[in-house]
Amino acid sequence: FTPLQTCNKEILTHLRSDESNPNADLYRRLTSSSPASGYFSPNPNTARVEHSHSIPLPSFLSDELAKVRLTSLMGLLPEVGLAWLSVDSKLFLWCYDGSDDFCSFDGTGGQCIVSVGLVRPKQGVFKKKVQHCIVVTTPLECILLALTWDNNHTQQQQQQQQ
Repeated sequence: FTPLQTCNKEILTHLRSDESNPNADLYRRLTSSSPASGYFSPNPNTARVEHSHSIPLPSFLSDELAKVRLTSLMGLLPEVGLAWLSVDSKLFLWCYDGSDDFCSFDGTGGQCIVSVGLVRPKQGVFKKKVQHCIVVTTPLECILLALTWDNNHTQQQQQQQQ
């Protein structure tokens, strides 16, 4: 597997280089017209996609991505400043603000994660410090994870919103 691992590292290096370049291929594809654009009527209220900055994946996730057997998904939870990555049945969450905060969850009984979302819990179900819940779904179940923060993160998040 050494040649595949070497190839994987090389591809990741080039992808990260592409991410950090404002003239990246993906950026050009998103902002230029595509053949599919002829199928939709122009809407003057539609905002254009503009590249503001790129944030590379944390280095520890590269090792986890190398372990993918079936599926891997990724997304953002901007309401709480988190990014997520699923690798088969494992879920990784991290703050994309540049801090080193992250956590992982592997409680799906071996089932692959098919989606991740964020919801506000009904008042009175959890303690007041639980402002959001993360919903993790597999083909067989839906798992609700209470999301709490330490005081340091809450203060940082409030400062960023001001």
